[in-house]
Amino acid sequence: MTKCTWLGWDVDNRIRISSPHLETLVFHTPRLVTSSGIMIHAPNLVCLGYRGDAADAYDLSNFGSLNRANVRLRAIDAVPSDSKRQQIWNLWRVLSNVTVLTISGPTLEALSYSARDVPKFPNLARFEVTSDFKHFAQEALLLLLLDAPNLSSMVLHQLPFLGADEEDSRVWVQQRATHHQFAQLKSFTINSLYGDQNDLDMLKLILSNSPILEDMILAFPQELEPDPISELEVTKKISEFRRSSPLCAVRFKG
Repeated sequence: MTKCTWLGWDVDNRIRISSPHLETLVFHTPRLVTSSGIMIHAPNLVCLGYRGDAADAYDLSNFGSLNRANVRLRAIDAVPSDSKRQQIWNLWRVLSNVTVLTISGPTLEALSYSARDVPKFPNLARFEVTSDFKHFAQEALLLLLLDAPNLSSMVLHQLPFLGADEEDSRVWVQQRATHHQFAQLKSFTINSLYGDQNDLDMLKLILSNSPILEDMILAFPQELEPDPISELEVTKKISEFRRSSPLCAVRFKG
């Protein structure tokens, strides 16, 4: 067996999969049911899809062949216990060799809770966050980007809006002072740009620290009534930001 889609449970809410030849695995856990454990032994796994709640325990083989992963954890309502944070770390650890990683916003939030530092992603080339996330997860996003030296393409659904009591989450401003280079980044996209200060801070960081960036693609939210004046002001501000790449084109899609 090289492909498996898993939609069921054992009687004790555990998932147990063992197959040395398995290459593609997709599994969904039911809503409002937390798995007491997920055990996967698949040393030749290439592609992983996971949607559901974070499990209480992970027993995962070292996925040395894993190339692509799509992980969409549901939101965690409360700060997890230390043991749960450790298990989240165990999940992230086995994903760190992928070249393509797609996650939901709540998955990024779960990463920010992990008991240790964000793992390094030395092979990651394409990274996407498919939904919005809360402000406290921005630091985890930044750490992931800093430890992904081969990242060439990044897509974000949107960044969080920061209120007056969340000024300390302005991680993009703080990072600009370090002059870290996103050396391989060629394409950067935000699919729902509100144009607030947090958005502008990140765009300024990416434009000034990405020497071979070719495309920055931005879109204003489709669910809001268009405001041409505000959109024009945001466009003008972004056009004035310094660009370290002479080839970079900033495009707005409607």
